[in-house]
Amino acid sequence: MSLARSAGIAAIAAATITAAAACSGGGSLNSGSSGQAGHPGPGCHLHVLGETRSSSAEAAAWNQVFADFKARYHCTVTASWQGEFTAVPQMLNEARLSGQPVDLVTDSTYNYNLVSAGDLMDLSKLIAPYRSRFPAAALQPFTIDGKVWAVPVQPETSSMFFYNASLFKKLGLAAPTTFAQLVHDTQVIKTHTRVQPLIEGGKDTWEWPMWYMATYAQTSGNHSVADTISFLEGKQQFTNPASVQALADIAKFSKDGLLPQSSLGTDENGAIAAFVQGKAAMMFDGSWVLPTIRSAHPNFTVGAFLFPKVTNTAAVQQSNGSPTEGLAMPSFIPKADIPMTSQFLEFITSPPEADKIFATLDPVVPTIKGVKAASDPLSGQLQQYLPRTNGWLDWIWPTDVVNYVETAIQGVLFSSQSPASAAASVQGELNTLRSQQNYDYAFWTKWSPAQRSRVEPSPVPKIQVSS
Repeated sequence: MSLARSAGIAAIAAATITAAAACSGGGSLNSGSSGQAGHPGPGCHLHVLGETRSSSAEAAAWNQVFADFKARYHCTVTASWQGEFTAVPQMLNEARLSGQPVDLVTDSTYNYNLVSAGDLMDLSKLIAPYRSRFPAAALQPFTIDGKVWAVPVQPETSSMFFYNASLFKKLGLAAPTTFAQLVHDTQVIKTHTRVQPLIEGGKDTWEWPMWYMATYAQTSGNHSVADTISFLEGKQQFTNPASVQALADIAKFSKDGLLPQSSLGTDENGAIAAFVQGKAAMMFDGSWVLPTIRSAHPNFTVGAFLFPKVTNTAAVQQSNGSPTEGLAMPSFIPKADIPMTSQFLEFITSPPEADKIFATLDPVVPTIKGVKAASDPLSGQLQQYLPRTNGWLDWIWPTDVVNYVETAIQGVLFSSQSPASAAASVQGELNTLRSQQNYDYAFWTKWSPAQRSRVEPSPVPKIQVSS
């Protein structure tokens, strides 16, 4: 999941990538014994590609970091921010085909797909001098086959329900911890108010898998990530009892009158607007929307709670999450650009510079050591959720499987599709990928030496590391 899922809330004019010389004219860095960076060649220019920033403040913070980098290393950095996170792989491919320079690209849910396609550079050796500034958990989502393919540049976020705590208090309700309590709260809200109990931005179809991740975490006995890898490896079926039950538990949200079909016509921005205006009492989303909620200054107290318990087992309730976004290096980057691009990765993840960006994102859980955490009233509560947070499953599902999961969830909610049939459709798509596209979860075991060489920087440049 990505913060850019709320990017449309504040439209930012995309910065245009200008035609300029790259760093090929002597842009390499050599720290030598003095630890000082070398001088870039004339016209040194790095290009960043990614989805629209979440706010004008965040966009301005990136521009400040770019200016700081130019002041120190005499190299210009410009960015093209456009569209949503889901469009980044296509934008990167179009850039590669057209010869458009890209030195760094934003990376999130599609990390596995880009790596398996050989589109990203292995950063393991490049970040080795300063890897300790990242908590191990922050690098884990970007790690495949033991190698790091991106570094986090935004906070850790996770899924949860936001609710109008003032309304709940007025009605004598407490934040629900079980599905039965959620049903009760919904009925009370319907009986005593004209407020819609629950809203979901389902028009943005990427939101639906979060429902499955939340229920499957419980029905799988808190083994959703490990079981999903087993499914992708062919050791389990998506039609296993825990998976079918997870879909059945989602279906109850519609059958019991909690989630209206109008959710299919409401996007995330619309859901947030309804919530902050007091038109909806609860909203299921991710912590990345908290800054947007705060900026709207709702006239009620905002609360949060984990996805309610849908099972009768002792399974611990869990949310799903990861660093919102990372920065990766395309494998087609001009070789001469790698040294200065490596230096920029170090620079932007140094605490003083990272702070400038993170400060605009209310980082409840920073992903870089030394970056200041947010002082939001919900910070303490959300931090308590972290030990119970699983990784996003759509970070490892193939894109086509993600699409089928989205359709399956909508089917059991609003089209009377049986959970067993919905699960079978997802399994069928994975079978098709294996038979027609030679899909293999452990793709790296089949890479040739040439494929490996294409994603490994050589030689590894020496860079300055901030203290």
